Amino acid sequence: MSTTAGLARDHDAVVDAQDIVSRNSALPLHAQIATHFRQLILAGMLPNGYRIPPEGDLARQFEVARGTVRTAMATLLAEGLIERAQGIGTFVSVRARLPQDDSSTARLLSTGERLIERGIEFQNTLLERRLVDEHRSLEAFSAHRVMHIRRLRTLFDGPASVTDTLINLDLVPEAAQLTDDSLAAGSLHATLRYSFGVEFTWAERFFSAELAPAEVAQLLGVARGTPVLCHEEFSYTHEHDCIEYSRSWVRTDQHKYAVTVRDSRG
Repeated sequence: MSTTAGLARDHDAVVDAQDIVSRNSALPLHAQIATHFRQLILAGMLPNGYRIPPEGDLARQFEVARGTVRTAMATLLAEGLIERAQGIGTFVSVRARLPQDDSSTARLLSTGERLIERGIEFQNTLLERRLVDEHRSLEAFSAHRVMHIRRLRTLFDGPASVTDTLINLDLVPEAAQLTDDSLAAGSLHATLRYSFGVEFTWAERFFSAELAPAEVAQLLGVARGTPVLCHEEFSYTHEHDCIEYSRSWVRTDQHKYAVTVRDSRG
């Protein structure tokens, strides 16, 4: 499936539907459409301020229901890649491009943002969301109001990870109003960053090997007790407040983690 076919010279000719949408893909149609636009935007092939065609036009070009296009656009909106002007239209956000500097100090990207940047197709499924009045079981993460969400991430060849996330509503109370579609969007970090101006400035990441608990194993499609990679992350703001905590169980046959190390003297 091509990811760059049919680049528009005007807003009425964005796509060649036969090259973009595959009904044989494991990814839903709306996820394929969102992936196509995401890659064009992040590659700079749809510039900041570019007007996205109306949903009806896209539905005809892709030969899908209008609701499918609406879901794809909602995902991109939640990721901060597009923005809507009431009565005018939908445009590529002026904040959409990720920074090009690849140094570890210049970029604090979540796993979802890394996948988006590399053009890797994935889908998130929201399994659970609930509000918790108080959470103090983690030393670094303490809040009076917390939103807990659980998501399943699927890559092109099947389930890849299960992630539990705690969002500190004391620091970003507006997050409690996020829709289920927004919470299931490509990157939760991007949603918090672009929707509420959250600035993630540093994070602590911990990796360990664990045996998959029964519920996690079932979601990942592996046998109970299968070794999985456990990834914990505490994300902080400028004020050193922990705004988000996440714990992911990752299938080791689906992910490889690579770290680039530079000598600060060079």
